[in-house]
Amino acid sequence: KTEQTTNVLDETPSNKQTQSLRPVVDIATWKTQRGMEHLFSTPVLLEGRIWRVEGEIIGPKEEIEFGIWDLIEDPWSSTIVEIKDTLDLTESPDLRIFSPPHESWLSHDVLISEAARILDVRRRSNAPTSGKKDAVRSMLLQRWRFNKDSASCKSSPLHISGWLVHSEREKILHGINGRLYEI
Repeated sequence: KTEQTTNVLDETPSNKQTQSLRPVVDIATWKTQRGMEHLFSTPVLLEGRIWRVEGEIIGPKEEIEFGIWDLIEDPWSSTIVEIKDTLDLTESPDLRIFSPPHESWLSHDVLISEAARILDVRRRSNAPTSGKKDAVRSMLLQRWRFNKDSASCKSSPLHISGWLVHSEREKILHGINGRLYEI
């Protein structure tokens, strides 16, 4: 049996500019819907991470496929999701950056568990037919599971668009989920 390890490399240095997620929230609409049109807001960036996960998925007959996936960690909303196309990311503008509370970042164990939850897949497989021409061919979903032991993870910084909403107490508006966060 070969020895398998999980490697997690944090904040790999890079000479390319940090990427950011474009906002989904339209600030003007958001303020209008809440009767806050009179409040000023300033664009800001929220810290997040993009994880490059390399590893294996194992099929129902122990077939092994190597894969590379990109996951976005959003410590503000406590979520991690797969991003299918990193071309959807843009270069971060030069704006004020807010860091989440330190305890908001995922631990190594939680990162690997969440990666396994996201990367476990069900694939269609043709069931064998009985040889009759008129037989109905059924499609079975077979589970392919992410092999946590084969995982190698590297993170790089990611910025999430947001706004600083200036009211009696300044708050951060998350540009993806539309929630307000205390500073």
